[in-house]
Amino acid sequence: MRGRCAALLVLLAAAGAAHADPARGGRAEHGRPSPCEGADVDPWVTRLRDRVVSWDLLAKHAIEHHGPPIACEGRVTTEFEGTKFGVLRLGFAGGTWFEVATMPPESSVATLRSPAGFDDEDAARELLEAYCAEIGVEIDWTRATPTTEGDERIETYSDPDDGLNASASLVFVGDTLVALRFSLAL
Repeated sequence: MRGRCAALLVLLAAAGAAHADPARGGRAEHGRPSPCEGADVDPWVTRLRDRVVSWDLLAKHAIEHHGPPIACEGRVTTEFEGTKFGVLRLGFAGGTWFEVATMPPESSVATLRSPAGFDDEDAARELLEAYCAEIGVEIDWTRATPTTEGDERIETYSDPDDGLNASASLVFVGDTLVALRFSLAL
């Protein structure tokens, strides 16, 4: 399990050596320029964007339900032992966004936020459960640690393996589920 989690962090932090699909000419579908690319954008951001939209289950869910990203922001925030770390945020129709942040030496947080709320709360929770299972963490979904941040109520569920420091959170405003969050630090 630890190897799969480490592989995820390497994928997110280093963004591999993949480049935009040459068959698309590095462009998004329908001939529109892809967000987060160009001469003034660090190639790490472009590679991470390409990996996230093709691999990350939360980002793929956003694309399936809201169409391709309409906005992208990304930046490298630090380098550690030759590896870049940073933040990537994809915006979708209707105000939904997906963000992944990576921090040294091996930490990441992925968030899918839908300010209007998720249409089906049970399906959203199942999506977060599938996300955790795909990564290889075993979250204890029977015990939540409740917290609040401003007007948000957060239910955080953790992996009992202290060595992973993995958690999954459901974020509510009132009774409306507005965000799914996954955090992992090795």
